[in-house]
Amino acid sequence: TAFDYIFAGESELTLNKFLTFKERGEQNKFSEVSGLSFRDNGNWVHNERHPAVTISPGLSSILPPNRNARIWTGFHFYDVPFDTAESSRGCDFACEFCSIRNMQTDQTEGTTTIARAKFKQYPLERVVADLKEAYKQGTRAIFFPDDNPAMHPADFRNLLTAIIENDLTDIRYSGMVSTAGMSDPNTTRLMKKAGWDFAFLGVENTYTGNLKAMGTKKTNVDLAARAIDNLHKDGIVVLAGIIAGGPDDTEEAIRANFEWFYNRPVDAVMCQFLTPYPGTPLRAQLLKEGLVENPGGMDKKYGGWTTYNGEFAHCRTRAGLMPEQIEAIVYDEQRKFNSKTLGRVLT
Repeated sequence: TAFDYIFAGESELTLNKFLTFKERGEQNKFSEVSGLSFRDNGNWVHNERHPAVTISPGLSSILPPNRNARIWTGFHFYDVPFDTAESSRGCDFACEFCSIRNMQTDQTEGTTTIARAKFKQYPLERVVADLKEAYKQGTRAIFFPDDNPAMHPADFRNLLTAIIENDLTDIRYSGMVSTAGMSDPNTTRLMKKAGWDFAFLGVENTYTGNLKAMGTKKTNVDLAARAIDNLHKDGIVVLAGIIAGGPDDTEEAIRANFEWFYNRPVDAVMCQFLTPYPGTPLRAQLLKEGLVENPGGMDKKYGGWTTYNGEFAHCRTRAGLMPEQIEAIVYDEQRKFNSKTLGRVLT
């Protein structure tokens, strides 16, 4: 293997502990570093993971980034100096297809769950100070890599208000948001006022059967339609994200997903393929049904782990569609949607 060390889950705090031991030559203490996998006499050792930082020791333990310590600088989003800033950590949803749910683990004692990993927003003072530092260094576009900064709409609106009150609206903001969070026009209106101009909207799927199969309860077609309308009315670019290749997908259902957007004011649609990521409940179910054509590994027909990036199909549907058929349908529909979108722009 090409790896010497692997960290599982959130690693900001454990990485510091690891580096301290390594610098001191105290490799015998690596077993004290939670979430670390390392080799001992040629054998891999996997330490127990720590619970989500939002549970212990708390978000206050994560300091803002030292932007002056970077080796590489000068990042741009098109012609605008670009950076990222985190406003929250975690997610309240437990979608069965999502691998992020395994990044923040519950706190347990034996088989008993003591505390569950949930969404938590950083203190507004910390986020504002971080944004001010980024702005001071010339940043004029910020992407929030949070799972969903608008998870709790009221808290998100407080963040937007703080941005406005601290004169940070000269920054172009963007991030990933849920349809539920964007279903309130008061939220999107405040986003625009704060300088938000681009949203990746997690529509996921317009077919109720697929939403149920993926174990997601965070969206539906009504919320999606309202969210798209609200964002569009406030002049925020909408990139709608959908997922194809669900166990209940048919050719008609995949095509219908794209067609649902034809008469709605979305600027673009990005389709990813359902991927049976390790540790997800959906993977276990699909493996049990024998629907996973590419279970991973290093040398498989469909690319093994190298194609586990959302850009390739890995599963057969219950209707019998093979991965390559799913991909062909999606590429055809993506081409047709892009042609229609281009036609609207040019007319």
